[in-house]
Amino acid sequence: MYEGFPPSRLVLETEDFVLLADMSPLVVGHLLLLPKRHYLSFSEVVAAHRAAVEHLVSRVLGLYRATFGEPLILEHGSTEFEDGNGCITHAHWHLLPVDGAKVDEFMVAETAGHVSLSGIADLADERWSGAYYLRGYGDDYRLYFPGESNKRQYLRSVAGRVLSMEDPEWDYAVVVRKEALRETMGKTSRWTVAQRLLLNHLEKATMSVPNVFSDEPTRLDRVISTLFANQSSAVPSARHADGTTVAVVAGADSQDDCAVLAVRGDQDLVIGSDYVRGPKFRLYEYGLLTEFDLGYYLVAANVSDVAAMGATPIGVVSVVRYPAEMDDVKFEEVMTGIRQACADFGAPNIGGDIGGAERLILSATAFGTCMPGRALMRGGARPGDLVCLTAPTGTAGAATEYFRSGRTVEAIENDHRDELLRSWTRPQARVREGVFLGRSGFVTSCQDTSDGLKATLECIARSSGVGVVVDEAAIVVPEAVTAVCRALSKEPLAVIMGDSVDFELVFTIPPERAAELAADFETAGLSFGVIGRITEEPCAVMRLRSGERVDIPGAAWRHATTA
Repeated sequence: MYEGFPPSRLVLETEDFVLLADMSPLVVGHLLLLPKRHYLSFSEVVAAHRAAVEHLVSRVLGLYRATFGEPLILEHGSTEFEDGNGCITHAHWHLLPVDGAKVDEFMVAETAGHVSLSGIADLADERWSGAYYLRGYGDDYRLYFPGESNKRQYLRSVAGRVLSMEDPEWDYAVVVRKEALRETMGKTSRWTVAQRLLLNHLEKATMSVPNVFSDEPTRLDRVISTLFANQSSAVPSARHADGTTVAVVAGADSQDDCAVLAVRGDQDLVIGSDYVRGPKFRLYEYGLLTEFDLGYYLVAANVSDVAAMGATPIGVVSVVRYPAEMDDVKFEEVMTGIRQACADFGAPNIGGDIGGAERLILSATAFGTCMPGRALMRGGARPGDLVCLTAPTGTAGAATEYFRSGRTVEAIENDHRDELLRSWTRPQARVREGVFLGRSGFVTSCQDTSDGLKATLECIARSSGVGVVVDEAAIVVPEAVTAVCRALSKEPLAVIMGDSVDFELVFTIPPERAAELAADFETAGLSFGVIGRITEEPCAVMRLRSGERVDIPGAAWRHATTA
């Protein structure tokens, strides 16, 4: 098993394929291309999905040539009864910067014959249903047929001989030549965002079905009804401590004009609505977010507002307007992202609107309920209150800075890339924390950080007619933020306090209740930190470690306007 640095061997990924660095590379640039679904050989893959394979390979080879030179493609093609001497009976191609002509010299002499192919499509021929060796180099693809004397891992040993290496027949199963692996990951990490975009925008439908463009009633019937089936029920979807409940009587599955919620008992209804940018997300334009991610983000942004009110989410209605070029697969992906986020946050998508538009438009409204008078407002903070934060901010802002820069930094790619992307692909609405705060009865104000930490602090202070002092020493700087700021010569505090969309909760409490709330949070597996204090003087400042007070660093988010 592979462990250690770099922590991941993943180079590129599409809906149906992954490109990995070999964990025991024969040479720098040794990569493995394999399908996510199980096939015994690429002959089977091409037979089922020729267009997808040709489209993918043309782009992978273009990236490869620009980085490592002309790739040699090798495969031990296997069947259920003949493993092709490859040991692993799952389709995979080896890509190595090795001279294919020199490999041929050995294979012509040592195998039981060969045939030339006109291209990848010829792999689908039923004649190659048995075990084979594939050798591709430039535009020349050949199939060799195993002889009785060919040993296990034959192609690996041939490539090793061309490279003047000691026979590497068995070392594929252990981690060796790790420096070559690290150098491979370092060089592939330098592939630009634009190049990654070519792969991420592969048509996801090409591995299964052709593009389908259904009309609105058909999408409603085939997609919405399927994804959101069996919502309507008399079983409560939300229940408060005093016994009040809410149940979805008619949800999206009923396909009526409106959803119906059965509200039992005295409770306050909380409603929030938010539009998100759809395809105008910068990271989506870079190919780093999928349609699924956009749907997920839409729900998270709306449910976060409900959480900031201390309410329990009870439902979401969504508006998904799509352009004519969005096929059924991509539409379903948006809706699947919405459904997944709704499931994660306990707020069913109970209805909304779908239909055509000039581009993808995403908007939603989230509903929640709380016990009477317990909704958390922005305007209740009092002098002396502690200012608290559910978790450190800045990761989403650092992600935007890093990916927008167009740079690839090996340490960030290896150690922080996934964390940075998750801040946008799987943002977390702090629902459980919000419910705890709302039920406590002593939280004086609350707001989420969707406009950034600085903007949130200033808004609470302004709404409450008070001031706020943030302690620099109390601000936690995530490692990913530190790494990005170091690489891009950015000030960490400016990124943390600026317009980083992290969906954390800022709230204020009387100091004498802090220990009680901390104990309740810990019991529930939650946490928060104290980052400052509310003051009488109406200003928002940061107290440095030196004791000096300065303006809070960073640029607060402001929605742009045009003349």
